[in-house]
Amino acid sequence: MNTIRTIGRHVRRRLISGLFVMVPIGITVLTLSFVFNATASFVAEPVRMALGWAIGDGMTSDRVIQAVSFAIFVILVYLIGLITTNILGKRLITLGEGLILKIPVIKSIYSVSKQVVDAISSSNRNAFKSVVLIEFPRAGVKSLGFVTGTFDDKSGNRVYKVFVPAAPNPTTGFLLFVAANEIHETGLSVEEAFKMIISGGVLSGQNIEV
Repeated sequence: MNTIRTIGRHVRRRLISGLFVMVPIGITVLTLSFVFNATASFVAEPVRMALGWAIGDGMTSDRVIQAVSFAIFVILVYLIGLITTNILGKRLITLGEGLILKIPVIKSIYSVSKQVVDAISSSNRNAFKSVVLIEFPRAGVKSLGFVTGTFDDKSGNRVYKVFVPAAPNPTTGFLLFVAANEIHETGLSVEEAFKMIISGGVLSGQNIEV
């Protein structure tokens, strides 16, 4: 009986671990597939009209359309990246976001998605100095947190600013001010900590001494 339970727990944990790896990949593949197919549908007729009989049979036609669609897709991604890195592009994106955030249902979905992306983006991760453990929400219980800075109190004691994210949604959490002697370094990288938080602890690259 115990053996069956052990096997059941093992299978369940491995299934959960597999899902946490496959779901982000699946979402990415579906998104790219949708955009690519939309691009292919958009350029199919213009390509046929432009090349005419030169593309030959239907199979060759499909291959040419896919090749052109892929090229346009790569160029489109490049142009979006180029636009977002200059001032005019940022203003246009801000204007577009403002319009999206006025649509009742869409604004909620977009806002949450953007917060999640921002939370795990490299630019936001650079604001985190290190990954630590602190006693929270009560003594004897430790939580994973990110040091975002330090300051000295009136007595000259060093105080750490620590953001403790919620799992599995790291866009919410608590901002705590913790004394230096209550900080426990983990040795984890920010990326490893984010994986652990988003997966609810399923994905952890190494042991943490608590």
